[in-house]
Amino acid sequence: MVSRMFLSLIILANLIWAYSDFVYLTAYKDTMIFRAYDYYILKKDDGVSSLKIYYEIPHGKLFYHKENNAFINRHTIVARLYQKRQLITEKAFTKSTQVPTYEQTLSYNETHIDSIMLNFPTLELKNANLNCQVELTDQVASKTYKYVLPIKISSFDIYLNLFKNRRINPSQTYQKSTLATETLGVKIYLTPTNISGCSLIIYSEDLKKLRLLNEYFAFSIEKFSSEYFYSITPQLFVTNKAGQYQILAKFLDEKNNLLFSSTKTFEIRGSIFEDEKLYEELVNRLIYIATEKEIKKLKKVPPVARESSWRAFWAQFDPHSRLKLTEQEYFAKIRYCDENFSRGDRGYKSDRAKIYMKYGEPDYIERQPFEPYYYASEVWYYYGLGKKFIFLDLHGFGEYTLYSEQKI
Repeated sequence: MVSRMFLSLIILANLIWAYSDFVYLTAYKDTMIFRAYDYYILKKDDGVSSLKIYYEIPHGKLFYHKENNAFINRHTIVARLYQKRQLITEKAFTKSTQVPTYEQTLSYNETHIDSIMLNFPTLELKNANLNCQVELTDQVASKTYKYVLPIKISSFDIYLNLFKNRRINPSQTYQKSTLATETLGVKIYLTPTNISGCSLIIYSEDLKKLRLLNEYFAFSIEKFSSEYFYSITPQLFVTNKAGQYQILAKFLDEKNNLLFSSTKTFEIRGSIFEDEKLYEELVNRLIYIATEKEIKKLKKVPPVARESSWRAFWAQFDPHSRLKLTEQEYFAKIRYCDENFSRGDRGYKSDRAKIYMKYGEPDYIERQPFEPYYYASEVWYYYGLGKKFIFLDLHGFGEYTLYSEQKI
Protein backbone atom coordinates (compact mmCIF):
# COMPACT_ATOMS: atom_id res chain seq x y z
CA MET A 1 0.00 0.00 0.00
CA VAL A 2 1.38 3.38 -1.00
CA SER A 3 2.06 5.52 2.06
CA ARG A 4 0.19 8.77 2.49
CA MET A 5 3.44 10.76 2.43
CA PHE A 6 4.64 9.11 -0.80
CA LEU A 7 1.24 9.63 -2.45
CA SER A 8 1.30 13.29 -1.43
CA LEU A 9 4.73 13.75 -3.02
CA ILE A 10 3.58 12.15 -6.28
CA ILE A 11 0.49 14.34 -6.51
CA LEU A 12 2.49 17.44 -5.54
CA ALA A 13 5.05 16.80 -8.28
CA ASN A 14 2.30 16.49 -10.90
CA LEU A 15 0.62 19.62 -9.63
CA ILE A 16 3.85 21.63 -9.85
CA TRP A 17 4.38 20.43 -13.43
CA ALA A 18 0.84 21.32 -14.48
CA TYR A 19 0.32 24.37 -12.30
CA SER A 20 3.35 26.24 -13.63
CA ASP A 21 1.69 26.49 -17.06
CA PHE A 22 -1.69 27.20 -15.48
CA VAL A 23 -0.36 30.22 -13.55
CA TYR A 24 1.43 31.54 -16.61
CA LEU A 25 -1.58 31.28 -18.89
CA THR A 26 -4.14 32.60 -16.37
CA ALA A 27 -2.03 34.91 -14.24
CA TYR A 28 -4.86 37.41 -14.14
CA LYS A 29 -7.80 35.05 -14.42
CA ASP A 30 -10.89 36.44 -12.63
CA THR A 31 -11.49 34.20 -9.63
CA MET A 32 -14.71 36.09 -8.86
CA ILE A 33 -13.90 37.63 -5.49
CA PHE A 34 -15.03 40.92 -7.07
CA ARG A 35 -18.77 40.94 -7.71
CA ALA A 36 -18.48 44.15 -9.72
CA TYR A 37 -16.47 47.30 -10.28
CA ASP A 38 -17.02 50.76 -11.72
CA TYR A 39 -14.85 53.84 -12.22
CA TYR A 40 -14.52 57.42 -13.35
CA ILE A 41 -11.65 59.68 -14.42
CA LEU A 42 -11.40 63.38 -13.64
CA LYS A 43 -8.89 65.67 -15.31
CA LYS A 44 -7.37 68.42 -13.22
CA ASP A 45 -6.08 71.76 -14.39
CA ASP A 46 -2.56 70.90 -13.19
CA GLY A 47 -2.12 68.26 -15.90
CA VAL A 48 -2.91 65.33 -13.62
CA SER A 49 -5.83 62.90 -13.98
CA SER A 50 -7.40 60.90 -11.17
CA LEU A 51 -8.82 57.42 -11.73
CA LYS A 52 -11.18 56.22 -9.00
CA ILE A 53 -12.19 52.55 -9.02
CA TYR A 54 -15.06 51.27 -6.89
CA TYR A 55 -15.18 47.56 -6.13
CA GLU A 56 -17.75 45.30 -4.48
CA ILE A 57 -16.96 42.02 -2.68
CA PRO A 58 -19.49 39.68 -1.03
CA HIS A 59 -18.61 39.18 2.64
CA GLY A 60 -18.63 35.43 2.09
CA LYS A 61 -15.65 35.71 -0.26
CA LEU A 62 -13.43 37.22 2.43
CA PHE A 63 -11.92 35.59 5.53
CA TYR A 64 -12.41 37.12 8.98
CA HIS A 65 -10.97 36.80 12.45
CA LYS A 66 -12.65 37.91 15.64
CA GLU A 67 -11.43 41.00 17.47
CA ASN A 68 -13.33 41.99 20.59
CA ASN A 69 -17.00 41.92 19.54
CA ALA A 70 -16.54 42.17 15.76
CA PHE A 71 -15.32 40.05 12.85
CA ILE A 72 -12.62 41.83 10.83
CA ASN A 73 -11.01 41.29 7.46
CA ARG A 74 -7.90 43.09 6.30
CA HIS A 75 -6.70 43.03 2.73
CA THR A 76 -4.10 44.81 0.66
CA ILE A 77 -4.44 45.94 -2.94
CA VAL A 78 -1.60 46.65 -5.35
CA ALA A 79 -2.89 48.46 -8.45
CA ARG A 80 -0.80 48.99 -11.59
CA LEU A 81 -2.17 51.08 -14.44
CA TYR A 82 -0.93 50.27 -17.94
CA GLN A 83 -1.44 51.81 -21.37
CA LYS A 84 -0.68 48.90 -23.65
CA ARG A 85 2.51 47.54 -22.02
CA GLN A 86 3.71 50.80 -20.56
CA LEU A 87 3.34 51.20 -16.80
CA ILE A 88 1.77 54.59 -16.07
CA THR A 89 1.51 54.45 -12.30
CA GLU A 90 1.17 52.02 -9.41
CA LYS A 91 0.10 52.24 -5.79
CA ALA A 92 -0.49 49.98 -2.78
CA PHE A 93 -3.49 50.25 -0.47
CA THR A 94 -4.38 48.71 2.88
CA LYS A 95 -8.10 48.10 3.41
CA SER A 96 -10.32 46.57 6.08
CA THR A 97 -13.95 45.74 6.70
CA GLN A 98 -15.83 44.46 9.73
CA VAL A 99 -19.20 42.93 10.51
CA PRO A 100 -20.82 42.34 13.91
CA THR A 101 -21.95 38.71 13.49
CA TYR A 102 -20.45 35.46 12.26
CA GLU A 103 -23.48 34.87 10.01
CA GLN A 104 -22.65 38.03 8.07
CA THR A 105 -19.14 36.76 7.32
CA LEU A 106 -20.81 33.94 5.36
CA SER A 107 -23.28 36.14 3.49
CA TYR A 108 -23.15 36.52 -0.29
CA ASN A 109 -25.98 39.05 -0.31
CA GLU A 110 -24.26 41.59 1.94
CA THR A 111 -21.20 43.18 0.39
CA HIS A 112 -18.15 45.28 1.14
CA ILE A 113 -17.89 48.33 -1.15
CA ASP A 114 -14.70 50.38 -1.20
CA SER A 115 -12.54 52.34 -3.63
CA ILE A 116 -8.98 53.06 -4.68
CA MET A 117 -7.62 56.15 -6.46
CA LEU A 118 -4.67 56.47 -8.82
CA ASN A 119 -3.20 59.76 -10.03
CA PHE A 120 -1.30 59.92 -13.31
CA PRO A 121 -0.23 62.48 -15.95
CA THR A 122 -3.14 63.42 -18.20
CA LEU A 123 -3.01 61.39 -21.40
CA GLU A 124 -3.37 63.11 -24.72
CA LEU A 125 -4.77 60.03 -26.43
CA LYS A 126 -8.57 59.93 -26.57
CA ASN A 127 -10.46 56.62 -26.39
CA ALA A 128 -7.37 54.93 -24.98
CA ASN A 129 -7.71 51.41 -23.67
CA LEU A 130 -6.06 51.19 -20.27
CA ASN A 131 -5.67 48.12 -18.08
CA CYS A 132 -5.51 48.24 -14.32
CA GLN A 133 -3.83 45.12 -12.97
CA VAL A 134 -5.06 44.51 -9.44
CA GLU A 135 -3.61 42.11 -6.88
CA LEU A 136 -5.81 41.72 -3.82
CA THR A 137 -4.31 39.81 -0.90
CA ASP A 138 -6.59 38.62 1.88
CA GLN A 139 -4.27 38.98 4.87
CA VAL A 140 -6.36 36.72 7.08
CA ALA A 141 -6.16 33.81 4.64
CA SER A 142 -2.81 34.79 3.02
CA LYS A 143 -4.52 34.30 -0.32
CA THR A 144 -4.00 36.51 -3.40
CA TYR A 145 -6.42 37.16 -6.26
CA LYS A 146 -5.28 38.73 -9.54
CA TYR A 147 -7.37 40.69 -12.03
CA VAL A 148 -7.19 42.89 -15.07
CA LEU A 149 -9.80 45.65 -15.00
CA PRO A 150 -10.32 47.25 -18.44
CA ILE A 151 -10.49 51.06 -18.21
CA LYS A 152 -11.76 53.08 -21.18
CA ILE A 153 -11.04 56.79 -21.38
CA SER A 154 -14.16 58.67 -22.46
CA SER A 155 -13.88 60.67 -25.69
CA PHE A 156 -15.51 63.65 -24.02
CA ASP A 157 -14.29 63.16 -20.43
CA ILE A 158 -17.79 62.18 -19.27
CA TYR A 159 -18.49 59.34 -16.81
CA LEU A 160 -21.74 58.12 -15.28
CA ASN A 161 -21.91 56.19 -12.00
CA LEU A 162 -25.07 54.70 -10.52
CA PHE A 163 -26.01 55.02 -6.86
CA LYS A 164 -28.40 53.26 -4.49
CA ASN A 165 -29.49 55.10 -1.35
CA ARG A 166 -26.77 57.68 -1.97
CA ARG A 167 -24.13 54.94 -2.02
CA ILE A 168 -22.18 53.89 -5.10
CA ASN A 169 -23.69 50.80 -6.74
CA PRO A 170 -20.91 49.06 -8.75
CA SER A 171 -23.13 46.09 -9.64
CA GLN A 172 -25.66 48.46 -11.27
CA THR A 173 -28.56 46.26 -10.14
CA TYR A 174 -31.68 47.07 -8.11
CA GLN A 175 -34.39 44.89 -6.59
CA LYS A 176 -37.89 45.67 -7.79
CA SER A 177 -39.37 44.58 -4.45
CA THR A 178 -37.49 47.31 -2.57
CA LEU A 179 -37.59 50.10 -5.14
CA ALA A 180 -40.36 51.92 -3.31
CA THR A 181 -38.01 52.59 -0.39
CA GLU A 182 -34.73 52.96 -2.28
CA THR A 183 -33.18 56.06 -3.80
CA LEU A 184 -31.84 55.63 -7.31
CA GLY A 185 -29.30 58.14 -8.47
CA VAL A 186 -26.83 58.93 -11.21
CA LYS A 187 -23.69 60.97 -10.67
CA ILE A 188 -22.14 62.67 -13.68
CA TYR A 189 -18.43 63.45 -13.70
CA LEU A 190 -17.22 65.79 -16.42
CA THR A 191 -14.41 68.06 -17.47
CA PRO A 192 -16.56 70.65 -19.26
CA THR A 193 -15.88 73.06 -22.06
CA ASN A 194 -19.04 74.66 -23.40
CA ILE A 195 -21.69 72.43 -21.80
CA SER A 196 -24.72 74.27 -20.46
CA GLY A 197 -27.15 71.47 -19.70
CA CYS A 198 -28.07 67.81 -19.92
CA SER A 199 -31.12 65.89 -21.08
CA LEU A 200 -31.46 62.65 -19.12
CA ILE A 201 -33.47 59.88 -20.82
CA ILE A 202 -34.20 56.38 -19.54
CA TYR A 203 -35.22 53.58 -21.92
CA SER A 204 -36.59 50.14 -21.22
CA GLU A 205 -35.04 46.82 -22.21
CA ASP A 206 -36.36 47.02 -25.77
CA LEU A 207 -34.43 50.26 -26.18
CA LYS A 208 -36.20 53.40 -27.40
CA LYS A 209 -39.65 51.77 -27.40
CA LEU A 210 -40.57 52.72 -23.87
CA ARG A 211 -39.30 56.05 -22.60
CA LEU A 212 -39.66 56.35 -18.84
CA LEU A 213 -37.95 59.65 -18.25
CA ASN A 214 -36.95 62.66 -20.32
CA GLU A 215 -35.86 65.51 -18.12
CA TYR A 216 -33.61 68.50 -18.71
CA PHE A 217 -31.48 70.18 -16.08
CA ALA A 218 -28.90 72.95 -16.33
CA PHE A 219 -25.26 72.89 -15.27
CA SER A 220 -23.58 75.65 -13.35
CA ILE A 221 -19.95 75.31 -14.40
CA GLU A 222 -17.67 76.95 -11.90
CA LYS A 223 -14.58 74.73 -11.88
CA PHE A 224 -12.39 72.69 -14.20
CA SER A 225 -13.87 69.33 -13.17
CA SER A 226 -17.41 68.96 -11.88
CA GLU A 227 -19.71 66.38 -10.31
CA TYR A 228 -23.51 66.41 -10.54
CA PHE A 229 -25.89 64.09 -8.74
CA TYR A 230 -29.40 63.46 -10.03
CA SER A 231 -32.04 61.45 -8.11
CA ILE A 232 -34.33 59.23 -10.15
CA THR A 233 -37.88 58.64 -8.97
CA PRO A 234 -38.05 54.90 -8.14
CA GLN A 235 -41.79 54.75 -8.84
CA LEU A 236 -40.85 54.88 -12.54
CA PHE A 237 -39.89 51.22 -12.35
CA VAL A 238 -42.37 49.80 -9.84
CA THR A 239 -45.11 49.41 -12.45
CA ASN A 240 -42.75 48.25 -15.20
CA LYS A 241 -41.28 44.82 -15.75
CA ALA A 242 -37.91 43.67 -14.48
CA GLY A 243 -35.05 43.71 -16.94
CA GLN A 244 -32.37 45.87 -18.51
CA TYR A 245 -32.69 49.66 -18.69
CA GLN A 246 -30.45 52.32 -20.16
CA ILE A 247 -29.71 55.86 -19.14
CA LEU A 248 -28.89 58.17 -22.02
CA ALA A 249 -27.35 61.51 -21.05
CA LYS A 250 -27.35 64.11 -23.84
CA PHE A 251 -25.09 67.09 -23.21
CA LEU A 252 -26.17 70.37 -24.80
CA ASP A 253 -24.71 73.79 -25.44
CA GLU A 254 -26.43 77.06 -24.52
CA LYS A 255 -28.56 76.86 -27.71
CA ASN A 256 -29.63 73.29 -26.83
CA ASN A 257 -27.54 71.83 -29.63
CA LEU A 258 -26.28 68.30 -28.97
CA LEU A 259 -22.57 68.22 -28.21
CA PHE A 260 -22.17 64.55 -27.26
CA SER A 261 -23.87 61.81 -25.25
CA SER A 262 -23.06 59.02 -22.80
CA THR A 263 -24.93 55.88 -21.76
CA LYS A 264 -25.11 53.55 -18.77
CA THR A 265 -26.97 50.24 -18.53
CA PHE A 266 -28.52 48.95 -15.31
CA GLU A 267 -30.79 46.11 -14.26
CA ILE A 268 -34.03 45.95 -12.28
CA ARG A 269 -34.44 42.47 -10.80
CA GLY A 270 -37.90 41.16 -10.14
CA SER A 271 -39.05 38.12 -8.20
CA ILE A 272 -37.01 34.99 -8.53
CA PHE A 273 -39.43 33.71 -11.20
CA GLU A 274 -39.19 36.92 -13.25
CA ASP A 275 -35.41 37.19 -13.11
CA GLU A 276 -33.69 35.03 -15.75
CA LYS A 277 -30.40 34.65 -13.86
CA LEU A 278 -31.94 34.04 -10.43
CA TYR A 279 -34.45 31.53 -11.80
CA GLU A 280 -31.78 29.62 -13.71
CA GLU A 281 -29.60 29.45 -10.59
CA LEU A 282 -32.58 28.28 -8.54
CA VAL A 283 -33.23 25.46 -11.01
CA ASN A 284 -29.53 24.55 -11.12
CA ARG A 285 -29.67 23.92 -7.38
CA LEU A 286 -32.04 21.00 -7.98
CA ILE A 287 -29.14 18.82 -9.16
CA TYR A 288 -29.47 16.46 -6.18
CA ILE A 289 -33.17 15.79 -6.63
CA ALA A 290 -34.08 16.41 -10.30
CA THR A 291 -33.00 14.58 -13.44
CA GLU A 292 -31.12 16.41 -16.17
CA LYS A 293 -34.26 16.21 -18.32
CA GLU A 294 -36.40 17.80 -15.58
CA ILE A 295 -33.89 20.63 -15.11
CA LYS A 296 -33.84 21.40 -18.84
CA LYS A 297 -37.64 21.35 -18.95
CA LEU A 298 -37.97 23.78 -16.04
CA LYS A 299 -35.47 26.16 -17.64
CA LYS A 300 -37.49 26.30 -20.87
CA VAL A 301 -40.75 27.26 -19.11
CA PRO A 302 -41.87 30.82 -20.07
CA PRO A 303 -41.79 33.39 -17.24
CA VAL A 304 -45.58 33.49 -16.80
CA ALA A 305 -45.69 29.74 -16.11
CA ARG A 306 -42.54 29.35 -14.01
CA GLU A 307 -44.11 29.58 -10.57
CA SER A 308 -46.88 27.08 -11.37
CA SER A 309 -44.38 24.68 -12.97
CA TRP A 310 -42.15 25.03 -9.92
CA ARG A 311 -45.05 24.17 -7.59
CA ALA A 312 -45.98 21.21 -9.79
CA PHE A 313 -42.43 19.89 -9.63
CA TRP A 314 -42.41 19.99 -5.82
CA ALA A 315 -45.86 18.42 -5.55
CA GLN A 316 -44.30 15.03 -6.33
CA PHE A 317 -42.26 15.33 -3.14
CA ASP A 318 -45.25 15.71 -0.84
CA PRO A 319 -44.32 14.85 2.77
CA HIS A 320 -46.83 12.00 2.66
CA SER A 321 -45.16 10.42 -0.37
CA ARG A 322 -42.44 7.82 -0.10
CA LEU A 323 -39.74 10.49 -0.58
CA LYS A 324 -40.86 12.54 2.43
CA LEU A 325 -39.00 15.67 1.38
CA THR A 326 -40.12 19.29 1.42
CA GLU A 327 -38.83 22.23 -0.56
CA GLN A 328 -37.87 24.01 2.66
CA GLU A 329 -35.88 21.01 3.94
CA TYR A 330 -34.05 20.59 0.64
CA PHE A 331 -32.99 24.22 0.34
CA ALA A 332 -32.03 24.32 4.02
CA LYS A 333 -29.45 21.65 3.12
CA ILE A 334 -28.34 23.59 0.04
CA ARG A 335 -27.96 26.71 2.18
CA TYR A 336 -25.91 24.76 4.72
CA CYS A 337 -23.56 23.64 1.91
CA ASP A 338 -23.15 27.20 0.62
CA GLU A 339 -22.48 28.54 4.10
CA ASN A 340 -20.02 25.83 5.14
CA PHE A 341 -18.31 24.71 1.92
CA SER A 342 -17.66 28.01 0.11
CA ARG A 343 -14.43 29.24 1.67
CA GLY A 344 -12.16 28.34 -1.22
CA ASP A 345 -14.56 25.57 -2.24
CA ARG A 346 -17.57 25.41 -4.58
CA GLY A 347 -20.47 25.58 -2.13
CA TYR A 348 -23.38 23.34 -3.05
CA LYS A 349 -21.40 22.00 -6.04
CA SER A 350 -18.44 20.84 -3.93
CA ASP A 351 -17.50 17.23 -3.25
CA ARG A 352 -18.35 17.64 0.44
CA ALA A 353 -21.79 18.95 -0.54
CA LYS A 354 -22.42 15.88 -2.71
CA ILE A 355 -21.82 13.60 0.27
CA TYR A 356 -23.74 15.82 2.68
CA MET A 357 -26.77 16.02 0.38
CA LYS A 358 -26.80 12.23 -0.04
CA TYR A 359 -26.04 11.05 3.50
CA GLY A 360 -26.68 14.07 5.71
CA GLU A 361 -24.43 15.35 8.48
CA PRO A 362 -21.64 12.90 9.41
CA ASP A 363 -21.47 11.37 12.87
CA TYR A 364 -17.91 12.57 13.30
CA ILE A 365 -15.38 14.67 11.32
CA GLU A 366 -11.65 14.18 11.77
CA ARG A 367 -9.73 17.24 10.57
CA GLN A 368 -6.00 17.30 9.79
CA PRO A 369 -4.44 20.75 9.12
CA PHE A 370 -1.78 21.27 6.47
CA GLU A 371 1.71 20.08 7.43
CA PRO A 372 4.92 19.73 5.40
CA TYR A 373 4.48 16.78 3.01
CA TYR A 374 0.83 16.34 4.04
CA TYR A 375 -2.33 17.85 2.66
CA ALA A 376 -5.01 19.29 4.88
CA SER A 377 -7.74 16.66 5.09
CA GLU A 378 -11.17 15.86 6.43
CA VAL A 379 -12.42 12.36 7.17
CA TRP A 380 -16.20 12.01 7.52
CA TYR A 381 -17.48 9.02 9.51
CA TYR A 382 -20.98 7.55 9.11
CA TYR A 383 -21.03 4.77 11.70
CA GLY A 384 -24.59 3.67 10.97
CA LEU A 385 -23.72 3.17 7.29
CA GLY A 386 -20.32 1.66 7.96
CA LYS A 387 -18.67 4.26 5.69
CA LYS A 388 -16.02 6.94 5.85
CA PHE A 389 -15.11 9.55 3.21
CA ILE A 390 -11.66 11.11 2.88
CA PHE A 391 -11.34 14.64 1.45
CA LEU A 392 -7.98 16.27 0.60
CA ASP A 393 -7.23 19.97 0.07
CA LEU A 394 -4.93 19.40 -2.91
CA HIS A 395 -4.31 23.05 -3.79
CA GLY A 396 -4.10 24.56 -0.30
CA PHE A 397 -6.97 26.98 -0.97
CA GLY A 398 -9.74 25.20 0.91
CA GLU A 399 -11.22 23.16 -1.96
CA TYR A 400 -11.59 19.63 -0.58
CA THR A 401 -11.65 16.88 -3.21
CA LEU A 402 -13.15 13.47 -2.45
CA TYR A 403 -10.13 11.17 -2.41
CA SER A 404 -11.67 7.88 -1.37
CA GLU A 405 -14.71 6.13 0.12
CA GLN A 406 -13.96 3.29 2.54
CA LYS A 407 -15.78 0.84 4.76
CA ILE A 408 -15.37 1.00 8.52
